[in-house]
Order: sequence, then C-alpha cells, then structure tokens
Amino acid sequence: MSPAASDQDKNPLNSALASGSQTLLEQIALAIPDLVYIFDLTTFQIVYVNQHLSRVMGHDPEILREHEDNLFQLLMHPDDLPNLAKQLTDLQNFGSNTDRDITYRLRHADGSYRWLQDRQVSFKQDAAGQTTQILGIAHDITNQKEAEENLRLTQERYRILARSLPDMGVLMFDHDLRYNLVEGSLFGKLGYINKQTEGRTLFEVAPLQVVEFLEPFYRAALRGEDVRGEGGREGVEYRFRAFPLRDSAGQITGGMLVAQDITEEKQTAQALRESQNFRERITTSFPDVIYIFDLVEHVNVYANRQIVSDSDFSAEEIQAMGPHLLQSLIHPEDLAHYHLHMERLLDADDGEVARFEYRVKTPDDVWHWYSAREVVFTRDEKGVPRQIMGVVADITLQRQAEDMLIHNHEIYRELLDGINDAIIVHDQEANILAVNEAASQMLGYSRDELLQMKITNIDEPQYAAGFPERLAHQLEYGQLNNITGYHIAKDGRHIPIDVNSAVINYRGEKAIMSVVRDMTMVRESEQALRESEERFRQFAENIRSIFWMFDVVQQKMIYLSPAFEEIYQMPREVVYKNPERWVEAAHPDDQLLVATSLDATLQTGFQDIQYRIVLPDGSIRSLTSRAFPIHDRQGRMYRLAGIAEDITHRRALETAAFELALERENMRLLSTFMSSTSHELRTPLSVISTTLFLLRKTTDPIKQIERIDTLDRQVDRLVHLIGEMQTLLKLDSLRKLESHKPVALNRVILALRQRLQPRIEQKQLNFELNLESAMPIIEGDEGMISTAVLHILENAVHFTPEGGHINITTSESRDEVTLEISDSGVGIAPNDFPHIFERFYKADKARTAGESGAGLGLATTRRILDLHGGRIEASSTLGEGTTFRLHWPIHLP
Repeated sequence: MSPAASDQDKNPLNSALASGSQTLLEQIALAIPDLVYIFDLTTFQIVYVNQHLSRVMGHDPEILREHEDNLFQLLMHPDDLPNLAKQLTDLQNFGSNTDRDITYRLRHADGSYRWLQDRQVSFKQDAAGQTTQILGIAHDITNQKEAEENLRLTQERYRILARSLPDMGVLMFDHDLRYNLVEGSLFGKLGYINKQTEGRTLFEVAPLQVVEFLEPFYRAALRGEDVRGEGGREGVEYRFRAFPLRDSAGQITGGMLVAQDITEEKQTAQALRESQNFRERITTSFPDVIYIFDLVEHVNVYANRQIVSDSDFSAEEIQAMGPHLLQSLIHPEDLAHYHLHMERLLDADDGEVARFEYRVKTPDDVWHWYSAREVVFTRDEKGVPRQIMGVVADITLQRQAEDMLIHNHEIYRELLDGINDAIIVHDQEANILAVNEAASQMLGYSRDELLQMKITNIDEPQYAAGFPERLAHQLEYGQLNNITGYHIAKDGRHIPIDVNSAVINYRGEKAIMSVVRDMTMVRESEQALRESEERFRQFAENIRSIFWMFDVVQQKMIYLSPAFEEIYQMPREVVYKNPERWVEAAHPDDQLLVATSLDATLQTGFQDIQYRIVLPDGSIRSLTSRAFPIHDRQGRMYRLAGIAEDITHRRALETAAFELALERENMRLLSTFMSSTSHELRTPLSVISTTLFLLRKTTDPIKQIERIDTLDRQVDRLVHLIGEMQTLLKLDSLRKLESHKPVALNRVILALRQRLQPRIEQKQLNFELNLESAMPIIEGDEGMISTAVLHILENAVHFTPEGGHINITTSESRDEVTLEISDSGVGIAPNDFPHIFERFYKADKARTAGESGAGLGLATTRRILDLHGGRIEASSTLGEGTTFRLHWPIHLP
C-alpha cells in the first residue's frame, strides 16, 4: 500500500494527477472525509489509498506499506474473511456502470473493530469489458451499527416487559403497517395474531373487519397522535393505546400499540350493574372505598363497598372482623408502618390528611396494593379522636406501572448513554439535574461533578448571558432549535456547540432537556473547506486553462473560469445560458466528436479528448479536455468537473519538432543507407565482375555452367537485397498503418511453417508448436505481420544445426498477445547482441553457418512491430541458442 507513492505505474491516481489537474484532484481526494482506495484485481493489491486510512483506523502508514500483500488478513475481522474471496471474484465481473455496497469490519490500531460501509465502482476495465481495478469509498458506520444494536436490545427489552405482564400485548409497526415486534399473552387469545405475524402487515394477518377497526388508530399514531380505544374479538375484550415512535431527530419512524385484556373487568362491571348493590349507585359509583372506623370498638361502622375488591368478603363481613382486620388482611411488613401511621393520625389536627400505602391479600393469595387517605372524623369530649374516615383506592396497577416506569427509566438511561450527543437536563434556575455519559466525556467532568453545577457554569460567558432570554423563549414556545454557542470543558477548551432543547416534565416539575452536539470537527471541516475553496478559487482563476463544472441533474453549466473568455473569445454568460454553445464553437469536423464525448461523459463521468474550435475571427485553436465525476454521499454522480487546455502552440511546436526530428532521422538513415548499401552492393557486383571475366576465358563447358550458376546466385542476392531495402524504405515512410484488419496470429504461424517445411525436413529439425487455442484476434496488416514473423523463423532455421530444435509458443496476457520463438542454434556473442536490430549489422563471427544476410531482417521486424504499437525482445547465449519475443496489442493504439 502506498498512500503517497511516487511510482506512477503503481498508482493510477498519480497518472491522473499528471494530466494537468494535479492540484484540483489532490484537494478533492484530501477533502473527502472517508477512506478512498483503488484495488487491483489482477494483483490483488491496494494500489492507492488516501491519507484518511491512518486517521480512520489509526495505523502508522509505514506499517501498512510493510503489510500491503496481506493487508486484508491483517486488518479484517475473522468472521468477515470467509466472504473475501467470493467478493473479490464477484468484483471481476463488474461492468463499467455497476456499483455495490458491502459492509465489513477492520481492526483499529487500538484493537477495536470499526464497521465500514464500502461503495465500490468499476474504475478500470480491460478490452473485454472485465473490471481490472475498482474504486472504493468506505464510510465509518460504527456508530450506526451500535445504534442499530441498541435499538435491537431495546426491542428485546420490550419483549421481556410484555412477557412479564399478564394479559398484556405490545405491537410495533412501521409506515406500511408492517409488524416488526409482536409480544404478549393477549394476542394468543385473539386468534389472528401470533409470533409468526412479525414481518407481515396488518392487511395480511387480520380479517377485514379488524383491519377496518384498527387501521384508523394506526394511521393516527403515524401522524403523531396519541389515541386510545377499546375492542373485542372471540369473547376477549381489550383496551389499547396507540402512539408514535420517534428517532433522535424527532422524526416518526413507526408506531406502537399497547393493549390490556379487560374481559374480566368488563364481566365484573356487568355483574356489578346487575347486583342488588347497584341500587346504591350514589355511593357505590364512587371509584374508591369509603369507610368510617371506630378506634374504640375497632370496627368499621360504615363501608360503601368491599375493601378488597377481588375478595369474597362483603362490607358487613369485613366490619364483623373487628380488630382481626389488620392481622387477617394486611401484609406483615406493613403492620409496623401502619402503627406509625396511626400515631401520626392521633396527633393530627382536624382536616389534616394522613396518607398510608399497604398491601392486602385476597382469598386466592394475591397481594393488592391500596392507598388510604384518612382524617379524624369525630372526637370524644376530651378531644381525643374517636372515629376516623378514610378513602381507600386500589393502586395495584399504578404500582405495577411505577415498577414498569422504573424499568423503562433504566432502559431510557441506557439509550441516553448510547447516544453520541450530550444530553443535559436543567431546571429553571439553571441547576443541572441529569446528564448522559456523552456529556461527561465531552466536558471532561464526572457525572457527579456536573450534577453539582449550573448549566451557566459550563457556558462561555457571552453564551451564558443569553440564558434568561433562551429560558423565556423555551417556556413560552416549548422548544428551541439550532442554537449555537460555546461550552467550556474542564481543561479550559472552548467547545463549539449546536443545541436543540425542549420543555419536559421532570419529577413533576418543568425542566429543560437539551441535546448538545459537539461541533468542533464540523467547524474545523468548515474552516478547512473555506480554505480549500479559497485555494481552489485562486487556482481556477489564475491558471491559463479553463476549469469548468457542470450540474448533471439540472443539465446546466454552473462554473467557468475566466480563462474561457480568453481562449474562446466569448463571454461566459453565453454558455451559462446555453451549454450547447460549447459544442457549437467546435470545428465543424470535430462537432460530432465533442457531442458524442459529452453524451458519454454524462453517462460515465470521464472525458479525455482533443478537438479544435473556431474563434469569431475565423482562427482555429486546438484544445484538450479532461473531466471526472463528483458523487454525493449515496454515490450518485451529480456534477462533472473538468479542465480544458489550449494546446495550439504546443501542437505547433510538437509538429515542428517532429518534422525536424524526422528530417534529421531521414538524413541519418540516408547517410547510413548510402554507406551500407554501397558496401552490400559492391560485394556481389565484384563477384559478378570477376565471374564474368573468368567466364570469358573459360572454354570448359562444366566450368562455364558453374560460373553461370554463381552469376545467378549473385543476381538473386542483389534482387533480394534491393527488395529488403525497398520494403524498409516503405516502412520508414509510414507514420501509421494505411489499413488494418483482424488477424489470427496462429493461422499466420501455421502458414509460415508450411512454407518452411522443406528446409525443416532437410535439416531434420524438431519443430514444436505450442499455440494457445483461445488466442484473441489482433488488429493489423496481415502481410506485414507475416513478414516480421518470417524473418525470425528463417533466422532460427538458418542458424540452428541439423537435428536441433525450434519451439514456437503463443500466449495472451492482459491486453496483448505474445509470440515466442526459441532455437538451439549458435547464439549471439555478447559484443554483437546490443547491435542486432541495427540496419546492415551482421554478427558473422557468432553465426558462422552458411552465408549471412544483408542485416536488414531484424530491423524490418522491429519497424513492423513499431507500426503496430508492439515491441520485440531478445535473449541469447553463445553456443546454446536464441529466443525472440514479439508482442502485439490486441487493439491498435
């Protein structure tokens, strides 16, 4: 891994930076807060990663470089490793317009694991469209995962709570009325809803009449209302409450329904209405028990109903129990408290209410909680209380609710401590009443220290001065949103904050609950962004190239640097109003290229073209334009940014330099050609001249025939030499191939082997072919390719001794094909090897078998490879053999 690598071949981003937009791209890469990397699927290595890897994961960049070959095994969570191979295989099938999200865990330098959500897109493809490199942007979602786990734990606690309450049921549903939590014994009685209901909607599980009854309550809850109702089915009566569920931002995420079985309550009420006591509806309709107790006789002289509503005791029976009432009914642990209560009551003034809570056992051994409020009813002649009057209320459900509230408070406390933002509750006098763990961590005080302070003690003085005004606004309107200020930490740091607060009821009193977000990183990011934008503005407005930015969604140009007016000689407002003017300004021959490139750029986000424009004065300029995409947080391309550069002067200089270099090369080649040609022609001409002289002097017919054969061979040699020189001169005159077609390299090799077969058989050579069956078709001139291969094969056959071997191998690697020709011939001497591709160079000392050629074959082969965008390589050991490797690109450059 190389976060700041200098080797452009290993770092595609550096290659992009070298294109002329280095400053802009570096700023964008550094401005992205997430982990950005490029992964090569052919080497299975990360070839680029931005500097945020050290920030996100805490590791020293040098350590990451040392372990770049096994970085995944080093950092990835063991449970996520088994999916790595499959994920990497799937990535190779990415298309250019394909992306995907994956999540995994990486080990932080402190030993903990961080969750990352990774958006991966195809960054580079080979000629077959298969992805060879991917670009990934990984976002730290550890907090989100922890919040999801806290939500799951909260739901589990709701399940436990619902299971522990008899005849209760709890439902949670989303905006589609789909149940995501179903718990409680009540639902088993209703018949249509059970544990298997989770994941299904109300419409899928309930009969039509139930849907028509419940749906309005569900919809009301999702609108933010708290609604109540009663219903019944299958002989079961129930009372329910439906209310909204909200996230930390106050957004409604779903609804909850809490229901209680009131069948028995309904039946009891019905029986009560039918009883004889119904006639005493004035007193018995009062929800609590009213009684008068005689302290001297220790009997109830009046009771409007049963003291224990769930027992079989009548008021008369309870009255008859006399002094045994307490021992028979009240919980033993409450007797001592009762005696203290009576002592306070005997000392009470008239009208003073004494309160007492106690438990009473019903005949079926169930303890119920009651709350008694008692006053002195009558006194004797000495003023000593004689009778007391009391009101008793059954508070069993209330106590159960309080227990539930305590439990829910613990859950609430855990949820608050799981929130990253600080939560601070204070009263109207600014006294801090409650804080969560995040507040303690942010300010550096312990929770106990904060509970001894006022909110104004941690406010920056100017912000603290506005406390009365903020408090008045909160009390009047109920809330205060997006207030900015500063808190002062224990170590003296001034922490920029964003506050949202609301009035709540805390322990029966109005209080203020504030959600405080530490904006330190946001402020630093904003400052860095402002500095970056200023540097970018200075860069964009001072470079001579055109920097532009295009809004993909609105299809309009949103920025053009001042250099546009200098280069295009038209106001920028023209293109702002009509982006098509960019295309219309192009040279007529290049307008189709520019329009097609623009369409492709809108799809892929990338552009790299050269084109010409026609200025208002009729002059023509050459430009090069490059573009890249800008994505939003969801990975969608919403803008294009690019740089257009005027290369007219550079093109002119390049053309002039090329023509000058070409002219110099032609002069050098001509000089070399004349020198070498004169030498090559002189030798056969001298032989011809000598042979003709001897032929004239010879009268022997046999010697005449031999000398005529010598003349024929020398003439053939001259014809072959002139043909090779003409071929090489023609190749030198070409800048590019005049025509090209698909060429099957294996077919060319098989044809040449057939052509050389007589010579191969004559020398009894072992000629072995290892041709890859799935060789791709290459583009080029088949005649030239055949000539290039023939020169190498002829040399192999010529310089390999009888009985030797020649191996021919073809293969494919990435975007090119390779032909390898190896022989067991005489080899090439080390002193000759650097010159073998020079024209007219002959390594005769090493290659002593037979006549040597003119020294143009290898030069011709290399020139043909150059025209095809390929290359030739050679290796040789004197006395052991020579190997040539010819490489062709599958597609012409």
